[in-house]
Amino acid sequence: MVAEVDEIGDAGDGTAARLWQCIFRAIFGDGGTVGMSAHKTAIPSGTSIFKANINPRLAATARQLFPGDCILVIARPSQLLSTLEPRRGDIFIRTARGEGWSAIGVVASDGTHAQDRLASLGFRFEGYPRAEPGRYIHLIEPGSPNRRRGTRFARRLCDEAGQVLPDTMLLRPNFAI
Repeated sequence: MVAEVDEIGDAGDGTAARLWQCIFRAIFGDGGTVGMSAHKTAIPSGTSIFKANINPRLAATARQLFPGDCILVIARPSQLLSTLEPRRGDIFIRTARGEGWSAIGVVASDGTHAQDRLASLGFRFEGYPRAEPGRYIHLIEPGSPNRRRGTRFARRLCDEAGQVLPDTMLLRPNFAI
């Protein structure tokens, strides 16, 4: 799935839908049609997925966004990361709170990286050239700008205390369904 997402490129409209189609194809192995058909007309935005998974009043909406348990929330805003280890293929959502847009990416390599090691590991990162304290993850972000695996782009996942940022969520496709 990661290689397929890496190939999406910098298409404008439809990039998020193509990313979700890659994810559903990896889960269901049917060209993504099972997952895509659950949405009838439109793929939900990263913002709506984020809101549905943090607001208890929207729990029913969250269950409707994806068929079955095909996507699991593994890191919620303000949760301590503790023993969680992000894995290649996890889905990263960063919302622009109050602005109605979000960034969606796929984790390109396992684990997290401390901000003081990013440059020595060859990463470009949000806020470059100054990294905020905390842990970062290597992401593929199709769209514009297109950040492929080889770009070695990293976004901040949690602060120095290990607390997931309040505008950030990490999901994991459940390939066991």
